[in-house]
Amino acid sequence: MTVKKNFAEYMLIELALCTGLIFGISAYTGTACEQFIGFMSILNLIMFIFMLNRIKHEILSIASLFIIFMYLFNLGIPIARLLNWVDDTGERFLARRIYSMGNDTFIQYMIYGYLLISMLQIGVLFYSGRIKKASEEYIVLSDTNYNTQLRRCKITGIVCILIGIIPYFYGEIAHLKDALVFGYQNANSTFNLSGTGIGLIGNLFIVGIMLELIYLQNNRKKFDFWFFVLSAYQILRMYITGDRSTGIALILVWILIRHKFVNPIKGKRAVLYLFLVYVGMLFIKLVEMTRTINSSSVDAVFAELMQTNMLAETVFEYGGNAWCGMMVYYSVPATGSFRCGLTYLAGIIGKPLSILGITNSVWNFADFSVFLREPTRGTLINSLTSAMGGSFSGEWYFNFGWLGILIIPFFGYGLAKFSDLCTSKKNNPVLSGFLLYVATLVIWWVRQYFTSVSWSTLVYGVVVWIIYSVVVKKTSK
Repeated sequence: MTVKKNFAEYMLIELALCTGLIFGISAYTGTACEQFIGFMSILNLIMFIFMLNRIKHEILSIASLFIIFMYLFNLGIPIARLLNWVDDTGERFLARRIYSMGNDTFIQYMIYGYLLISMLQIGVLFYSGRIKKASEEYIVLSDTNYNTQLRRCKITGIVCILIGIIPYFYGEIAHLKDALVFGYQNANSTFNLSGTGIGLIGNLFIVGIMLELIYLQNNRKKFDFWFFVLSAYQILRMYITGDRSTGIALILVWILIRHKFVNPIKGKRAVLYLFLVYVGMLFIKLVEMTRTINSSSVDAVFAELMQTNMLAETVFEYGGNAWCGMMVYYSVPATGSFRCGLTYLAGIIGKPLSILGITNSVWNFADFSVFLREPTRGTLINSLTSAMGGSFSGEWYFNFGWLGILIIPFFGYGLAKFSDLCTSKKNNPVLSGFLLYVATLVIWWVRQYFTSVSWSTLVYGVVVWIIYSVVVKKTSK
C-alpha cells in the first residue's frame, strides 16, 4: 500500500508541475520565459531524486544517469539562463543555432522536452516502486554455484579480450596518432562503435573488460587497480582525441560496478565521489580549452582554467545539443511525416541489409540526420546539420510527435527494468557484464541514434552467447 501511495503522490506532483509549466509559461516572454522553464526543470529533477530516496531505491543507476543527461542535453539552456550562465559567446551561439529557427520554436521544443522527461520519470518511478515489493522473492544462489558462474565469466571475458585486443589497439593507436599529427578535428578513427570492420571486432576488448571487472567483484584491491589503470587511459584518450562521450560513459559504468558489486558509495565516500566529479568536470573543460587556447604558457592555461565556471560551461555546452532535436521539430510535420516507430525497426534490420549489399535505404531511414540533409528540408536546416550529433528526444519526436509524451512512460518502465537487471546479483555474471557494456551505449543514446545502440547490442550479444554457451560452458563441464 505504501508503494502505491508514494507513486500516486509522485504522479500528482508530476502532473501538477507539468500543468504549472504549461499555464505559467504564458506569463513570461523572452529570456524570462527560458528562466521559468529552467526553474521548473531544476525543481522537477529535485522531486525525482527525492522520490527515489523516499521509496529507498538506488539513486545511482543507469536510469538515473540517463534522466540526468536528458536534462543536460535538452533543458541545459533554460537552466543556464536561470543561473545567469550565458555569456557573450553563448549569446552568439544561441543567435546562430537556436534562435535561427525562431524563438517560438525553441520555447515549444523546451516544453516538449520538459513534458517528455516528466513522463519518462513517471515510468521509471513506477517500476522502481514495484521492484521493492518483488525483491522479497529474491532467491539466494549458493556460493559454490555463483563462484562457478564467476569463473565462467572470467574465461568468457578473457576470450573476448584475446579476440579484440589487437584490432582495438590497432585502431586506438591509429586514432591517437592522427589526433596528435592532424588535430582532433581531422583525426580519422578506425575505432567505430557502430562499424562493421576493425572497430566492431576491437570493441570485444571493452566487452571483455566489463566481464573481467564483474569477475573481480570479490577482490577489491585488484578491481581498484584495474579501475585506476582503465580510467587513466580513458582520461588520456579524452585529452588527446577530444572524444569525451566514450570515456565518460565507460568511467560512469565502472563507478556503478564498483558501487553495486564491490563497495557501496555511502556517507563520506559520497562526498569524495562528488569531489572527483568536480575534478572530472575541470578536466573535461581542459580538454575543450586545448582545442581553442591561444596561450602556450602552462601558467596561463591553469589561470584561465581556474577562472572558468565548470558547472556553467558543462550545462550550457551540453544544453546546446537541443538544436539537433529542434531541427526535427521544425521540419516535421512542416516538410515531412512522422515515422511511427519505424526508425527503431529500421535500426535493427537495416545494417544486415546494408552489409549484404541489398539496400542502404533502410539504414538511412533509421538516421534522421539523412532526413534533415535532404533539399526538401530547406536551406536553413541544411546549413545547420554540420556536426549536430544525435538526440534521443529528437528521434522520439521524429517517430511519435507530441503523442510520444503519452508513450514514453512505457519506455521509462523498460529503462528502469534494464537498469535494475544490469546490476542484479540474481543474474548470471556474464549477463551482467554484457548488459553493463550495453549500458554505456544507452547512457550516450541521449545524444546519439538508436542505430548506435541496436547494432552493437545484437552483434556482441550473439558473440558473447556463442563464447559462453558453446565454448566456456561446455568446456567447463
